[in-house]
Amino acid sequence: MNHAEILEHRAAAHIRARNRPVGAAVGRVTDDHLAASPVRLYQADSTTPSAAKVVFLHGGYFVLGNVDLQDSVCRQIAHDLDLDVVSVDYPLAPEHDAETTVATVVNVCRDLLPSRGPLIIWGDSAGGAVAVLTAVALLQEGARAPSLVLTNPNLDLSLQLYDDDAPSGPGKALLEAGIAAWANGCVETVNALALDVSGLDAVVVSVGAEDALVEEARAFTARGTPNWTLLVHPKVGHGFASGQSLGDVAAMERTIRTLRQFRHG
Repeated sequence: MNHAEILEHRAAAHIRARNRPVGAAVGRVTDDHLAASPVRLYQADSTTPSAAKVVFLHGGYFVLGNVDLQDSVCRQIAHDLDLDVVSVDYPLAPEHDAETTVATVVNVCRDLLPSRGPLIIWGDSAGGAVAVLTAVALLQEGARAPSLVLTNPNLDLSLQLYDDDAPSGPGKALLEAGIAAWANGCVETVNALALDVSGLDAVVVSVGAEDALVEEARAFTARGTPNWTLLVHPKVGHGFASGQSLGDVAAMERTIRTLRQFRHG
């Protein structure tokens, strides 16, 4: 898949994003910059603001998407969890590689860490890989370990665990092209299944049973501590966080409910 074809997919994703329903009402939504990076801030409609923050990383095969792509998802998170959400418009391949993407998100997280509140990094699909790499980078700097929420995440960038026979999943041709461009020839250095994640103690991985990525979600979670939680949703495919079917909605509600229980014990 060449650059022109990737740009066509990117343009189509922008159109889809603009045509999606607005989503839940929240206190305030503003476009801003943190650490010189464009972000969208979702302020929870609460009289008692929480010090905790959610950093949201959208999906999109590492090559498409922006803060519009999953705007409704961020609104739901802010509304249902009563937490402020920071959606990062991170650099995409092929113009930028994984190192640039992760450095950008790490810098945003650094700007939020002085608030001394808990940091939750939520990555969806390709954003799941970015979330894991960011969390590991923060740990290596000596920062407090963030919590992770990973919804139908790309975790095995070698694609060895990708299930070609699954009823649902990210398109493999575009995913292969996206990974190749983003990893810049060094897949093992950005493969979540090859990283030391022993320092991460609060992780929720949520995936549909019919998703081509379900086995890599299982493999990743098996490497964690007893505090890690794997949610596998029956009869649910890829992309449920943005989906409108009853199964998709129920899967997202279960994910949010689990995170709420996680936070409050």
